[in-house]
Amino acid sequence: MRRWILVPVVLCTMISAAVAQDRPTKKSRHTPRSERHCPGDCRRHLNLTTLSMDCPFGVGKATERLKEELRHREIPLFAVIDHEKNAREVGMTMASTQVLLFGSPKAGTPLMQKVPEFALRLPLRIAIIGKEDGTCKLVAPKMKEEAKPYGLGDHPTVQQMDKLLEDIMRAAVSEGK
Repeated sequence: MRRWILVPVVLCTMISAAVAQDRPTKKSRHTPRSERHCPGDCRRHLNLTTLSMDCPFGVGKATERLKEELRHREIPLFAVIDHEKNAREVGMTMASTQVLLFGSPKAGTPLMQKVPEFALRLPLRIAIIGKEDGTCKLVAPKMKEEAKPYGLGDHPTVQQMDKLLEDIMRAAVSEGK
């Protein structure tokens, strides 16, 4: 009979300890969203999780160069999202920004078969973001970082995806073409 009395007490103690651990404290490494200084933290996070390259061309030319590079490599282009156009359609403005969605089902499908939720990270994508001076920057996710939560960070295909993104971006920004 005493055993049954102890079970709720033990459970309540365990639940209280778990809830207390989840709350941020001054010693905690977790900083509540409201206390973050986003510009510095965001920039540091972006440097760790994205590949970014300055491009001497405008958004239109950079987009065409990226599309040409994908055609040259026979990589399917699934979509082009024009964020500036979409913003304009709802009465808002923003810098010229496009996102290319592309990839090889031969490469991505085995990863999604292994971890179906990895579908949220595919297809590959590159953002082309206009700057005030008429040039742009290219930004792509570091796929190794994207794949880590799914246990795929060290998968050879993911490493090849990172190399491919970098190579495509370098070709697009190269003035030698």
